[in-house]
Amino acid sequence: MILTFDCSISGYSIGLFQPHGEKIAEIFNDDPFSHTEHLVPDIQSLLQSSAVNFSELTQIVTTKGPGSFTGIRVGLAAAAGLSAALSIPVVTVNTLLTLAVSHHSEMPIHVALDTKCGDVYYQSFQIKDKQLISTFQAEAITLNDALKRIGNTTCITHPSSLPIFSGIKNIITNKIQPEHVLSASHLQATHDLHPLYIRPVNAKHP
Repeated sequence: MILTFDCSISGYSIGLFQPHGEKIAEIFNDDPFSHTEHLVPDIQSLLQSSAVNFSELTQIVTTKGPGSFTGIRVGLAAAAGLSAALSIPVVTVNTLLTLAVSHHSEMPIHVALDTKCGDVYYQSFQIKDKQLISTFQAEAITLNDALKRIGNTTCITHPSSLPIFSGIKNIITNKIQPEHVLSASHLQATHDLHPLYIRPVNAKHP
């Protein structure tokens, strides 16, 4: 069984899949401040309601950012703990890629997220030979620079980032579904637990 979860933007999603990719169950929590307290209990609840034991898990797939510093750390820490306890591998995926796979288009696929620090996380992709590839690496840029790159094409963002794009017509919102996390792992996956931090943490030592 494959367990997926995403805590990198706002709230979290958890999914349980058969080895061949069929979804068994999922849980969503939209509270942006709940993952520290509720992620692991909800994973336990999802497995129990699906009559699946932890020992039946064979792989964990989780997002590694960019996104919320706290959410990324919570997700990767949970993945590391489960991996160590169950002796199973962890696959980590780019959060922006999970949003890109939620939208199928032959045009360039732009993804942008509000960093909540005055700029946006941005990355673009395109489909080439039926494969989704990066055309720009993930970076933090100004909103104006992102809009120049997007032009008249469509940009995907998460609902929590919509206020920064208010009034812009070619913005669509998608939540990160568990199947998006799993699909992204088949395209561009890593096997480390290093968070994908694009910009430095705002906290400073006195």
